This record gives sequence, structure tokens and C-alpha cells, in this order.
Amino acid sequence: MANRVPLIINTTANQIQELALGDCLDLTASGIHNAGVITATKFVGDGSLLTNVSGGGGAAGISDIVEDITPQLGGNLDINGNIINGTGSIVITGGIQATSFTGSVVGDVTGNVSGSAGSASGLTGNPAIQVASIVATGHIQAETVSVASTLTYEDVTSIDSIGIVTARSGIKVLGGGIDAVGTITATSFSGDGSGLTNVGGGINDIVDDTTPQLGGNLDINGKTINGTGNITITGNVTATNLSGSLPSSNLTGALPAIDGSALTGIAASPGGSDTEFQYNNAGSFEGLERFTFDSSRGIILDERALVFDASGERLRISTTNNNSYIHRIGGGGLELKQTYGNSSIFIDTNIQIRHNNVGVLTTTESGIVLSGVTTSNTFEDTKGDLRTVPLNDQQASANYDLISTDAGKCIHAHATTTQVTVKNSVFAPGDMVTILNGDANNLTITEDSGFALRNSGDGTTGNRVLGAFGMATIYFSGTSVGYISGAGLS
Repeated sequence: MANRVPLIINTTANQIQELALGDCLDLTASGIHNAGVITATKFVGDGSLLTNVSGGGGAAGISDIVEDITPQLGGNLDINGNIINGTGSIVITGGIQATSFTGSVVGDVTGNVSGSAGSASGLTGNPAIQVASIVATGHIQAETVSVASTLTYEDVTSIDSIGIVTARSGIKVLGGGIDAVGTITATSFSGDGSGLTNVGGGINDIVDDTTPQLGGNLDINGKTINGTGNITITGNVTATNLSGSLPSSNLTGALPAIDGSALTGIAASPGGSDTEFQYNNAGSFEGLERFTFDSSRGIILDERALVFDASGERLRISTTNNNSYIHRIGGGGLELKQTYGNSSIFIDTNIQIRHNNVGVLTTTESGIVLSGVTTSNTFEDTKGDLRTVPLNDQQASANYDLISTDAGKCIHAHATTTQVTVKNSVFAPGDMVTILNGDANNLTITEDSGFALRNSGDGTTGNRVLGAFGMATIYFSGTSVGYISGAGLS
């Protein structure tokens, strides 16, 4: 029994046995009472019921630093390469020393800030911030910025300078203009100068000069001088060509002699060839002897051609023997006449064709009036040849209804067609239609509702029967009345 081991009761075998090496003593719900001192390498579990324990457990200690609401260090805190994290703040009455600071500084910084930094941003508050140089890529916002030496900047919104402002590559003002109390000096000025005052010796536009005068020759530079007024020149006008009209009303005074020696394309002496057209002061044109002036007959172009006669206030173009001519008659009429047969075309308030001075065809507002006998191989109207009666053949359907274009025609009904109906309000007064039964069977001629088909033989109205190969004609005295008569009609 030198090496003691715990004893256990084996209820299955009803024996007291030693606890095997490596097994554990399970005292669940039992516990150890009055055991004296218990020694172990390590205790694990709840120690809240232990008493007289210094530095932890029970009422005399804390299980986590978060339970100490007023923690205080007893010596320097070694964070041992770790980080102090938190969402609150650290308030130090002394100084904070670190190799470097990262992150934003929020709030006011009091006291002096000294030392150097690679870059700094977001510095605000009092007192003033003094640095050797400031390089700003964004905006600098301050009520007052004092610069002892030179301030270099780009794209500044507003400048209030006590001294001289020097710009490297010009000043661009996008709006508001430049308001200068002193003098603006520049090599040259360009732009709209209409708002300038006290500017002497110049005009805004040439129209402002009411007495313009050229100091030298005017070069129009390929442009055109346009205007509705006049140009008065006391000297000469020289041009490659002149175009436009020169009304006689615009000419004042006597025309000076015209020197044609410099003209080209016109012979200077009379008597040229047939291709030249020259007046010789003797009443004719040299080179074209058929064109002459005549004091009684006017202008003569070849004795076998035309004569223009302006005598007696007449306009007349005729042959020299007056066999044919065109002349004005009356207040404004015109006559084209051939005197051999006294045939003419007379144009005045109407148009008339005359033979032997008698009108045979005259136009009026309502049509054409013919006089005498009219001869022609054929005479036609919209329905066809006036010498024949157009035929409308009907044999495909049992009934055929007359239509307005059947006026003046013959309806040939046979084979399948055994009935012809006269429709109401289709034909105009004076129209006529002939119906021909082309079959050995009877043909019924039916009057439409509202239409009176009256038999000329007995005066009765109603449907009619046209016997085999019979023929009857209907004359329309109105749109709803027709008179029928013919052979084989009953």
C-alpha cells in the first residue's frame, strides 16, 4: 500500500476496487468534503466560490479588464507588437510620441505644430499655420492668405492683389468683364469697341461717314457694289463689259459723240459682204441689199417676203403685193388673210373662219356655230359614229337593267337574256333606247318601280312583251316617263 490509489465501489460485482491508472474519478453531483488540502498541478473550472484568493476570482478580483471601469497602469504599458483598437478617443494630458502618424486629424489642434512632414492635408483652425511652401492641387479656402515672396497659382476664381499681378500666359476672363479704375495698356486691342467713350478720329461703320472720300483707288477685291441709289461720275467709266438696261428717262442732256474706233466685231467702213450688216446712210444696209427702209411701206425684207406697214396706226405684216397679210383690226382684233379667195381667220371677241368674207365657223361662249353644209367622211360623238347606231349585245344573264350610257344605242337581247328592265331616274329627257329581240321566244320589257312605261298605241302603262324578232324604241320625256312603240309589241 506504499503507492496509494483511490478506491471505488463496483456495484455490478459488489466489490471495492482500486481506480485504474489513467482513469478519472467522477464525483459529479457528489463533491469532496472535508478533504483537507487538495494539491494539483492545475485547477480548471469555476472558481467563483473560492475564498481568500488574491488577484482574481470571487469578490476580490476581475475575470476581464473590461470589468475595471477605472483601469490604471502601474507601469509602462508594453503593447508587445500589438495594436490598441477602439471606436472611442484617447485623451492624453501629456505628449504623444510616435515614429509616424497616419489617418486624419479631426478637431482643433492647439499649441504650436513643429517639425516636417512629407505631405499634410485638411489643416484648419487657429492659430495660423506656418509652412515653408504650400503646393495645392485642389482649393485653398481662407479669409486671408499672406505670402511674403511669390504666389504661383493656376485657374484661380478671384484675385484681390495689393501689388502687381503677373500672369505667365495671359488672363482669361469668362464672365463679368474687367473693371479697371486706372489705365489699361496693351500692344493692341481687338474685339467690339462699340462701348468705348471718348474715342476720337474713327467711325464704327462706313455708313456713319456722310461724306466718304477715297484716299486711293478702291479695290473691290472681286466683290460687287450693290445699291438702289445712283453713282455719279464726272470722269470715265471703264469696264470689261456693261450689262443691264439704260432707259431713256434716265438720260439727261445731249449725248456726246460716240467714238466707235475701239469697237471690235463691226467694220469701220460701209460696203461689206453678205455676212456683214452695215448701214450706209442711203436707206439700206450694205452687204444685205434685200433689207431696206421705205418711207411709205416701212421696213422691207426682200420684195418676195414681208412688208411691215405702220401707217394709219395699223400693225400690218404682208407680202409686197398684199396677197397675204396679218394686220390689226378694230379696237384690238387680229386678222390673218389670204386675198385670192378672201379666206381669213378673224380673231376678236370670238374666233371666226371666213370663206369669201363669209363666216363658216364661229366660236361662242356656248360652243361652235357652223354655217352652210358640213362635209366629212365620218361624224362622231362620245357614243360613236353618227351614221350608225351602236349595238349593246346582251345574252349572258336572264335580266338586263338599262343604264344611262345605253342612250342612243340598240340593246340586242337574245339567248339567255329574256327580260330587259327600264330603271327609274336613269335617263334624261330626250334620250332614246331601241330594244331588239334577237330570239324566237318572247322578250319581257319591265317597268321599274316609280317609272311609267307608256304604250304609244293605246296610252296604257305597265310591262310589255316584245314578240319573236320584234323591235321597239323608248323615248324618254322625263326621268320617270318613257313612251314605247314598235313592231311585235303587246
